[in-house]
Amino acid sequence: LLLPVPRLVVFYMGSECVGEEVFLRLSDSFPADAEPDIEVTVRVLNISPGHNQELLLCCRPLREYVWFVEMTERKVKQGMDLRKAIHQTIDEMPDDFEIKPALIAHRAEMNDIIDFEWSEDELREAFKADGWRAGRQEGREEGREEGRELTLLENIRNLMFSLNLSPQQAMDALKIDKAEQTELAERL
Repeated sequence: LLLPVPRLVVFYMGSECVGEEVFLRLSDSFPADAEPDIEVTVRVLNISPGHNQELLLCCRPLREYVWFVEMTERKVKQGMDLRKAIHQTIDEMPDDFEIKPALIAHRAEMNDIIDFEWSEDELREAFKADGWRAGRQEGREEGREEGRELTLLENIRNLMFSLNLSPQQAMDALKIDKAEQTELAERL
């Protein structure tokens, strides 16, 4: 049974300098020595102004979308709120644009997307906060472990001096397992 060949394409419109076409591979996110059982390749086509003009000439809805994004960004750069800029651009869009009915039908969903949008700085701060929380938790766990070891060492020393026991005898009396005895003996 022959299956149709799958294609995964992402259209990119951004300010970073990206070529006309870039291929991103999932395996690039893995350690160099990893051998994944599956590979995913994404073709990224840059549709920013001045890029992939032949594609835009062949695909009217994509060309209209580029116009929509450019007009919206222009309004935002002039100081307009993003939500208002999007809605005003839709209202100003020529009636013969094929994408206009879809944009009008999905205005409410665009508002949800705008409300959810994070800036790169906000995302970085969220990761930083998560890192701090994880670090504090790890620090607490290490502190508890160190406290437990200090208490064990103190109990061993007390037994050694009060009952005149060797370190080994004191640890045996406290029923400390052999693996931990080796580590504690180095600290006595």
